[in-house]
Amino acid sequence: MKNMLSDKLKSFFTLLSLTFTGVVSQAFCSTDSSEGFCVYSKENAQNVEFMMVGPTNIGWMAFGLGKSMSDAEMFIGYMDEGNATVSHRISTGYQLPTVSATPSVTLVPASSGLKEGKTVITFSVPKSRPMVNGHANPLDGTSTSLIFASGNSKVTSGSFSQHDKAHSSVSANLLAASSSFTEGQVPIAAEKPKSSSTTISMNLSLLLVFVFFKILNY
Repeated sequence: MKNMLSDKLKSFFTLLSLTFTGVVSQAFCSTDSSEGFCVYSKENAQNVEFMMVGPTNIGWMAFGLGKSMSDAEMFIGYMDEGNATVSHRISTGYQLPTVSATPSVTLVPASSGLKEGKTVITFSVPKSRPMVNGHANPLDGTSTSLIFASGNSKVTSGSFSQHDKAHSSVSANLLAASSSFTEGQVPIAAEKPKSSSTTISMNLSLLLVFVFFKILNY
């Protein structure tokens, strides 16, 4: 009986380990639109791949490298006639950001589009890029100033409506391993950015308690 219980506990903790491996990712999230959106990232030697995940009804979502809209390097993602699109723009103030003269983004079509009930925009950016308004925005694993903005109006002819609320900002390391994602999967934390950590923890806790009692009663 003791050995049987021990085996059951081992099975439970194996499941516990699998449940928390590669499933939940910490994200950098905005709540500017009705549901908000989240940004995930992963890197290789030369590039950083970003994934923006938002609700299907979001018009556009964007994040920028910089402390304010006066000098930010912006990455704007949206759906255009059913096609995922990303635009690399330079913000010089409270007006429509202009398209970068030296665009440095490459869309990853296989990981973009409407997926699992979400709008997903995935793209690659070189770690080293030209300076923006005299500011270098290297992606080198150090803390970076980020701004977020989004709008519910659909994008037409590359023109964006003003974001619905004042943009939000945060300072973070975009290359932190905890913000990484798995290719082809929509990260769990994108479900509800406003309370993702609490929601995920509660759901996993309830699931694990249920499975634990199932194992004991097996």
